[in-house]
Amino acid sequence: MKHLTWMLLLTGGIATAQDSVKPAPDKNELKYNLNASGTHFFKATFLNQTWVRFNQSNPGTTVINEPASQTLDLGLRRTRMQLFGQISDRAFVYFQLGMNNFNFLNGFPALGNAQGVPTNRKVGFFIHDAVVEYSAFANKDWLKIGGGLTILNGLSRFSQPSVTTIMTMDVPVFAQATVDQTDEFSRKLTVYARGQVGKWDYRIGLTDPFPITTNGAATPAISTNSSFAAKGHHKQYQGFLV
Repeated sequence: MKHLTWMLLLTGGIATAQDSVKPAPDKNELKYNLNASGTHFFKATFLNQTWVRFNQSNPGTTVINEPASQTLDLGLRRTRMQLFGQISDRAFVYFQLGMNNFNFLNGFPALGNAQGVPTNRKVGFFIHDAVVEYSAFANKDWLKIGGGLTILNGLSRFSQPSVTTIMTMDVPVFAQATVDQTDEFSRKLTVYARGQVGKWDYRIGLTDPFPITTNGAATPAISTNSSFAAKGHHKQYQGFLV
């Protein structure tokens, strides 16, 4: 009888100990904490925007040299991978890789290919952003200094859109006046300072634009139409205050 009693007590103790161990909460993000509080971390996110478009075409429209009165198009407007993290109290890093505008006509013809010769449909998966940023004041947004490949255009707030905050429709492209001409999809090699002081949000930067001769297209001949200069290279000073 004593053996049975001890066995029952032992079994009950084991069951109680097992019940006290709570399962770890489910994770809803791909995030690795670098310290116990989670204030230092590294995180990965993924984004894909799929577009389905149908339109009635203008008279004379062709698709791959065939007349088409209407078109149905499926494509990947934006496909991105983002890696970022607060790696110390004041240091932040951000990387974005991806591609844009992938559909059945990719590589037919290649951009700037005057002969219309088909090329490989595989679109380059390239680096959009690579930035390191340092906060000058702990727990304050007064001044942050950074540098790398990033968007910092002083024309308007639409000149530096964020892929994570825009809707599935496009932002006004006319606000990105130099896109893929003297930049890499609106990004330039940049050093900058930004911050918030009271109700004011400011951004200032020194950017190093790419020469027009490396945009992948033939340099246009000099004409009466305005175009980017093929000679002369200067740094750009830009700012934005709101």
